[in-house]
Amino acid sequence: MKDVLRTERPMWQRWILALATSVLVNEVLRLAAVAAFSVPPTFQPITRPAVIFSTAVGTTGGAMVFSLLRRYVSHPLETFRKVALTVLVVSWIPDVLLLLSPPPQLPQPPTAAVATLMVLHLPPWIASTWFLTGGLLPRRGKR
Repeated sequence: MKDVLRTERPMWQRWILALATSVLVNEVLRLAAVAAFSVPPTFQPITRPAVIFSTAVGTTGGAMVFSLLRRYVSHPLETFRKVALTVLVVSWIPDVLLLLSPPPQLPQPPTAAVATLMVLHLPPWIASTWFLTGGLLPRRGKR
């Protein structure tokens, strides 16, 4: 039995909702973190353009993957939730590496700045998974 998405919204509208929500929430989180943790303005990954660009790329990539899964997989909702959760966890690896072993051309980033980067991965994951599939986590007993 194929997964059934219970929404009348076309895919492009669900993508726009996920994108707008992610960008808005990430901007609020970014501003709060910069103010609270005194993140240096020279720390490029947490500047507004970098955060908006990364958020847009991740959210758009998620929508494209979900579109492909809907076309080629018998259980696209559950499959996408599993894929999205896996991608979320894998996306934290570069952040952890940045903290543990920064590139030689960069100064050691503050731990709070790197933790903020990791937190900024959550809104796109939540919004994309929620707006695209109507849920967040794979359900037990499903494929």
